[in-house]
Amino acid sequence: MILDIRTVGIFSAITPLILGCIMLVYLRERKVYGGFGRWILANFSLAFGYAFISLRDLIPDFLSIVLGNLLIVYSAILIYEGIELFNDRPPFSRLNYLVLGIYIVLQLTFTYAVPDINLRVAVSSLVLFMLILRSGQSLLLPSIPELQWTLRSAGYVFVITALFPLVRGTTALFQSGPITFFMDDVNAWFSPVFIVAIVAWTFFFFFLNSARIELELETARIELDKIARTDPLTSLYNRRHFDEHAEREFQRARRYGYSISFLILDVDNFKLVNDGKGHGVGDEVLLSLAETISSQIRPFDLIARFGRDEFIVMLLDTNEEQAYSIGERIRRSVAHTPVVCEAHTVNISLSVGITTVRTGDLDLKQILRRTDGAPYRAKQEGRNCVRVA
Repeated sequence: MILDIRTVGIFSAITPLILGCIMLVYLRERKVYGGFGRWILANFSLAFGYAFISLRDLIPDFLSIVLGNLLIVYSAILIYEGIELFNDRPPFSRLNYLVLGIYIVLQLTFTYAVPDINLRVAVSSLVLFMLILRSGQSLLLPSIPELQWTLRSAGYVFVITALFPLVRGTTALFQSGPITFFMDDVNAWFSPVFIVAIVAWTFFFFFLNSARIELELETARIELDKIARTDPLTSLYNRRHFDEHAEREFQRARRYGYSISFLILDVDNFKLVNDGKGHGVGDEVLLSLAETISSQIRPFDLIARFGRDEFIVMLLDTNEEQAYSIGERIRRSVAHTPVVCEAHTVNISLSVGITTVRTGDLDLKQILRRTDGAPYRAKQEGRNCVRVA
């Protein structure tokens, strides 16, 4: 059965109205991002626009022709603004509202001053083409890299959809006789196709919002994982992460037979710095040490803050002699790098302990306890030196 134009118009009004109501429920129940409210308004604007058009000859022409078409055109602007807001960009576009102003003038002209239904349909369709195409272009230039595939997919849907009003407008412009609204075969297929596009857009709006929620949750999970693994002051790994990572490397080294060495670096007289110059200076000392130590080791070596004033480094594929050389280099670098903070110049030094995994070592904790004794020996023997456990 072929539906008449009025029935198609009513169906075209009901569909975005239902979609808008569903989006309202979603808005109340779920977190939404910038632009979602504009997309809801766009669906309601489409619903009322199509409702007025479907009542042609039953209500004043201003409502069924001017206001009905205006609401449909304005819905395209709302969609564009929603996309810009979702992409964290300013929504307002002077070009869009300039086009809207010109459109209103032309619509009134071809409705009252120079009545011409073909030109009226052509203008409405070509304006829709331009505004929908702008939304597609906006989606094809995403500002959220993690969602660019989804945004661009939606963008292609908009670009394809823009072709339909372009064809509709061109057909109306070059049609030999005046369009008869209730007998127009072109409008009979254009409205259902456009409604299918609206359903597709709304699906993408839900999908984009849900994808961004998932992205935010994943970002939060990564951030929490980072907080759980890092020291809040120095941003180095903490002891928990070091123990887990070092255990895996220790087992791998035993399996494949390569060397691992550990350095424990203890700040000499750190309590005097904290008590004498304040905890702020003490924190700056620790930050400076973290930077200096990190600069003296390889990217794949592991450094962590091991205690209040202790750092530990795991040196992969490094024997005792090489580890001693690295420890000595770090010690000299720290000794020759005074920390300047709050008008204080603080000279610091390290007592460094070294141990290398041996053939009979079966337990990482035992190795670390052995390493921990070396800085203690260094402190007993005058500090600012390297000792091997």
